[in-house]
Amino acid sequence: MRNIFRSLLPRSAARATSSGHASLSRPAALHQLAAVMFLVCAVVFFVPISLPYKVAYPAFVLFVGSWGLPRPLAFAFLFSALGDVGGAAGNFLLQMGFFGVAQACFAGYFARRLSRLSLWRKGRMGLAALPAVLMLGWMLPVLLPCVSPDFLRPGVTVYALLILLMMWLALQQESPWWALGALLFVASDTCLAWNKFVGPVMNARLWIMTTYYGALLLLYADSAFHRHEISPRPNAL
Repeated sequence: MRNIFRSLLPRSAARATSSGHASLSRPAALHQLAAVMFLVCAVVFFVPISLPYKVAYPAFVLFVGSWGLPRPLAFAFLFSALGDVGGAAGNFLLQMGFFGVAQACFAGYFARRLSRLSLWRKGRMGLAALPAVLMLGWMLPVLLPCVSPDFLRPGVTVYALLILLMMWLALQQESPWWALGALLFVASDTCLAWNKFVGPVMNARLWIMTTYYGALLLLYADSAFHRHEISPRPNAL
């Protein structure tokens, strides 16, 4: 778990400390602040106070704190926040559409890492595909027939393919925390879909939001830690 938050004290900070200057680099300080503010906003969501679209605050904080990270990641957090706004407004199509774009952004980032770092391995690709295929094999016959109204089914199918693609790519990364973040994202959306289309899930709000916020934090913190491995300058905010 320690490695996830090493982004908050990166190599640059270690070198500064050894030279007698213990100040964090500007991106590292921003990432640290964003992680703290994310946790604060996530707690605020569960506090029974009325704030407009407070469900979107954590993801929006991560978007603001994405300076120095590749653009696909920043846009993934932005579209996640917009998806939260759509959900809070009761517009499921808008929610699903924005989250679909977010999953495509995450998938693009993971695919680029695999390509740039030469991590494509046939064995790992096949092993990572197994949970995605199993989830798809369960969703199509069990969950999809319950989706109502019928015009939502194509959109739900496309979204399922996008999030499973993101999970498949995340499972091929060298960091287990990206994989865990992707799995939590899939768990959150599966619980949401089951609760909406199939039947009520006990404590659904708690399960959906804790897994979702956990996924966002893992994807953000581990991405900040790995930001030096692919130079963010050409594609960073």
